[in-house]
Amino acid sequence: ALHGDEPTTEAANHVVTYVPVLQEALRDLALWVEKGVAPPASTRYTIADGQVLVPATAAERHGIQPVVDLKVGGRDSITIRAGQTVRFEGTITVPGGAGYVTRADWDFSGKGAFTTPSQVPPRTREAKVAISHRFDQPGTVYVALKGSAQREGDAANTYRQVQNLGRVRVVVRD
Repeated sequence: ALHGDEPTTEAANHVVTYVPVLQEALRDLALWVEKGVAPPASTRYTIADGQVLVPATAAERHGIQPVVDLKVGGRDSITIRAGQTVRFEGTITVPGGAGYVTRADWDFSGKGAFTTPSQVPPRTREAKVAISHRFDQPGTVYVALKGSAQREGDAANTYRQVQNLGRVRVVVRD
C-alpha cells in the first residue's frame, strides 16, 4: 500500500489505508478542474499541544472520512469477568457530499483482524450496528469497528472505500 498499490487482504485487515482517500482526492481534483464540480468541504481540525484534534461529528468535521463512534455497555471502556458477553454499539456517519456507508467490520482480538462483518443498509449516510461478543481469556483488548464509505455507495467497488476506526477498551478479569 505504501507504493500506491491496493493492499493485500492481510494488510487491509490490519490498517486503515490512505490509498482510497488519495484516489478520491485525485477524482475530486479532476472533476473540479474539468467540470467545475467543487469537492466536498475539507476536514476541519485544530492543533493543540502538538495533537491534531477533529470535531466529534461528521456534520462538524466535514471531509470524506466516515466518523465511527463505538461504545461498549454505553461507555468507552468496560471491565468484565472471563466468560462474560458484552454488547457493542456503533454508529458510522459519512459527512455530507462524501458518499454512503458501505461496510462495518469488527475486530474482537485487538490485533487488527476485522473478521466479523455487520450488515449495513444500502445508500445510507448513517449506519447503526450492534453485536455481542463473549470474552473467555483474561487481559485487555482494544475492540475496533472499521467503517467504510464510498462516494456512490458501491460496496462491491474495492477502490475508493474510505475507512475509519472506532475503538473501545475491554478489560477481562479472572
